[in-house]
Amino acid sequence: MKEETLISLITESRSCTDQNIQEKAISGLCEFIYVNFRQFKIDCANEDIRSDYIVWLYPRFAGIIKHYNPDKASLRTYLNWVIRLSFRTFLRSWYSAEAKQRVYEAEETTRLMSIEADLENSGVWHENASENEVQYQNNELIEEKRKVSTKKQEILARKILLLACKSGIKLDDFLVKRIALKTGYTERYLRSKLDFIHLATAQKRERTQIAIEKQNNYYIRAQKCLYEMKSFEKNSIRFENLEKEYTYCIKRWNDIRNSPERKIYTPSNRFLASTLGISRGTIDATLASIKENEYSPSI
Repeated sequence: MKEETLISLITESRSCTDQNIQEKAISGLCEFIYVNFRQFKIDCANEDIRSDYIVWLYPRFAGIIKHYNPDKASLRTYLNWVIRLSFRTFLRSWYSAEAKQRVYEAEETTRLMSIEADLENSGVWHENASENEVQYQNNELIEEKRKVSTKKQEILARKILLLACKSGIKLDDFLVKRIALKTGYTERYLRSKLDFIHLATAQKRERTQIAIEKQNNYYIRAQKCLYEMKSFEKNSIRFENLEKEYTYCIKRWNDIRNSPERKIYTPSNRFLASTLGISRGTIDATLASIKENEYSPSI
């Protein structure tokens, strides 16, 4: 599109309220900037960045047309001023987003490598707690119960029940069935108690989750700042701003880490006593014995 044609479209759009004419002016401005982008002498690394910039700028075209005053400057001079300033802003946000993406990729790679190392060290691969179990394994559980005395069965059942309640997580039907086989409690009883506990503690878990998300967000921002700081001189304004942001993010990250809301919530022994109908002393003693013996019953 020629400059004269664009000026005509812009002039017409500013003098009327016809939506179609205004959209034509916006489309014409978009086409003109895209085709003549090199004439604005912008240091653009590649075609992808130019396209991303046009997409980023597009919602602002209506405002650019509205604020254009032909009495103060020619259209090309005005656009040159707008594009030079806006491209700096775009690049800052583009590089910031790119740095954040690099940090995400690095953190995810580290996380996956850590999981892989843990699995390799423990000798456990492709284990899924929700996978169906073959029947002979269930039979083994039943046979194992028969070999244990009634008193020990009762103590073991209580330990498993309390650990399941203390976990605070939503257990699927497969795990509930395994707990039922191991403890002797009915699946209906277990599901009703676990669902009640899960529902009663929902708000506290939600606050914990929000705190964790905030903590992760500040961590990613801090790492993003470190990544960007490598590209700037230490005495530059951009480096100083990034350094300030990094210091702020690290402080907030540590504050949230030490906040009571960040701590993983588990139902209190008092709450479990009233929910399960087991005395508080029995629950305290049972959980203490589990901790003392560093023993986690297999389910």
